[in-house]
Amino acid sequence: MVNLVTRAPGEEPENSFFVNLTSADGIDTSGFFSRRIGNQNVTVFTSYNSNDAYDPADNGFSAIPEFEDGHLSPGFFF
Repeated sequence: MVNLVTRAPGEEPENSFFVNLTSADGIDTSGFFSRRIGNQNVTVFTSYNSNDAYDPADNGFSAIPEFEDGHLSPGFFF
């Protein structure tokens, strides 16, 4: 995971969710949650990615290997 933009909680709570399905039997999901409580701030980013082995040429060699990956990144600000 590469954090290109740091997101800090704003005045309003934020919840977002993303799902992407691929034609190569893959799935990518991610969610972001942020909340400000007084001078304490909480963020949580989570993601899950997986793919079955994909052999589009049907020659016994996969163009995309089978994989499964997940991340959980909590953040606390004071």
